[in-house]
Amino acid sequence: DEAWLSEQIQPRLNDITPQDVRAWYDACKETLRIPQAWHAAHIFLTRHDKTKPDRGAEIREIQRQLLAKEKTFAQLAQEYSEDARGRGLGGDLGWFTQERMPADFIAAVQKLRIGQFSAPVQTQLGWHLLIVLEHHASRLPVLAETKDEITALLISKRREEAVKSL
Repeated sequence: DEAWLSEQIQPRLNDITPQDVRAWYDACKETLRIPQAWHAAHIFLTRHDKTKPDRGAEIREIQRQLLAKEKTFAQLAQEYSEDARGRGLGGDLGWFTQERMPADFIAAVQKLRIGQFSAPVQTQLGWHLLIVLEHHASRLPVLAETKDEITALLISKRREEAVKSL
């Protein structure tokens, strides 16, 4: 049955032209938008430690050490950060988008220039010292970047239509 289906469907899949791809791109390119993203690092002190209700003094002391260049950001993150994943990476959070982080955290990140250290930032999760390492603005990919993806999508749609019609 599968062999017969493939034989019946294959001619319909070969009909996708560069014009089909261009037409889909022109009509739907906004769905391919790449969101803005940040690559940042942080030193994090949680708000959820009941034995330490006010962490403001702690985060300011860490900031003082950073600004006095007593230790690097990575060294301070390894020593003090309570983000277990990031601590081992010197505070590095990797790349993230607005959808992956809490709004109050993103608001603080958006205010920073690349390479700039933040003042202590309090969010609903806790206290942070931040540095933005890189930033990519939102952008639409050009057709050449998405041609293979669009072709695969059109093939998949045509395959579904052909199977339904059979």
